[in-house]
Amino acid sequence: MSADPHRRRIAVAIVVAAVFLVPLGVTGTAVALPGIAAELGSDAAGLQWVVNTFNVSFAVGTVVAGMLTDRGGPRSVFAIGLGILIAASLASALAPSLLLLDGARLLAGFGGGAIIASGSAFLGRLHPPGAQRRRAFALFGSTVGFGLALGPTICGGIVAVWGWRGVYAAVAALAAVLLAACPPLPAERRAGGTDAGASAAAVPAAPSKDAHVGANRRLVALMVVPLAPAVGFVTMVSYLPTALAAVYGMHAVQVGLFLLPMTVPVLLGPMLAARAIARMRGVTPARLILASLGALLAGDLGLLGLSPAVSPAWFLLPLFLIGLGYGLPLGLIDAEAVEAAPEHRTGTASGVLNSVRTGGAALAVALYGYGMIVLLGARLPGTSAARAAAGESGYADEYIDAFRILIVAMVIVVAAVAVVFCWLVRRRH
Repeated sequence: MSADPHRRRIAVAIVVAAVFLVPLGVTGTAVALPGIAAELGSDAAGLQWVVNTFNVSFAVGTVVAGMLTDRGGPRSVFAIGLGILIAASLASALAPSLLLLDGARLLAGFGGGAIIASGSAFLGRLHPPGAQRRRAFALFGSTVGFGLALGPTICGGIVAVWGWRGVYAAVAALAAVLLAACPPLPAERRAGGTDAGASAAAVPAAPSKDAHVGANRRLVALMVVPLAPAVGFVTMVSYLPTALAAVYGMHAVQVGLFLLPMTVPVLLGPMLAARAIARMRGVTPARLILASLGALLAGDLGLLGLSPAVSPAWFLLPLFLIGLGYGLPLGLIDAEAVEAAPEHRTGTASGVLNSVRTGGAALAVALYGYGMIVLLGARLPGTSAARAAAGESGYADEYIDAFRILIVAMVIVVAAVAVVFCWLVRRRH
């Protein structure tokens, strides 16, 4: 895809802004849940599916959108994704019941998946391989990190002023602005200069085995990597606030401040990774990914010492390492996956990668929560286990015992991902 620098900058700005809306919709739902429960009912299953339906449809939507991107080009899929997100967000803002809200969030997940898959393919095709592409994907990764880290604060302000429906109305309004700006996006061109979608013959009918996404060892190695931060970072973002409440009695404001060392590297990590690869000799994407897995492993191990007898200050370094382990490869993996995939399969590669990332995170969070309930249930009677799992005071010892078992399990998974990544990368040579 060729484009003059001015149009390329406009396209990157539109894509990045749209990408920001996806994690904002996820974190906004989490912040809005109390208001949703107060207005639409506190049915536990219904409220849980407000979040889960988005994650499930997003994981499926990225794969489907990736394949459609390869056939029709990213511009049309990107516009369709924005259109779906607008309709779904408006439906969410106007939903009169939990059931309809769940349906609207299901639709929103497909829209978000289309935006991420086509946006990633867009960035890959707008920039040549190398430093320029890595900088673009570093911006992509920082935007995702910004939405995840600061989304609750932004959405909390919206909820305070306009209520929970205001979060979805704001997403719909911003998506509508971006959809109106879509015409400046450069048209997709395939190798040979033909317009995407102009002819079915533009897509090779039978790519060779080496060109196939599943047969590319480098690409498979990259697909495995997101499982580690899904287990080692996302579960901690989701459940460490509960652990801090259970062990140290921290309230929400204290937890937010305490977790800053973990969230700041998520914002800065992608740019730092791009700079390191471009300016430091010997720093390669594979080595940087391994370093991030090492940081994640060390950070998770550091949390094994969590105890009322140990000052919380001792865990600032482990938190920083966990954030760095998540932030450094964020965007870099996407850039490498797009570069590793055949040109006519970049959308599929992006879709599968983000499906693994999102699906792995959703599964990891669910298994962690289930594991905590099971472990506490074996130690505490009746409703005490549920209260302990929710972070209520008085159960610190039981919570720590269960927490440490789960941390060990997480460390094993992260270490296994690192081993598999090394094996796949070595087998490639």
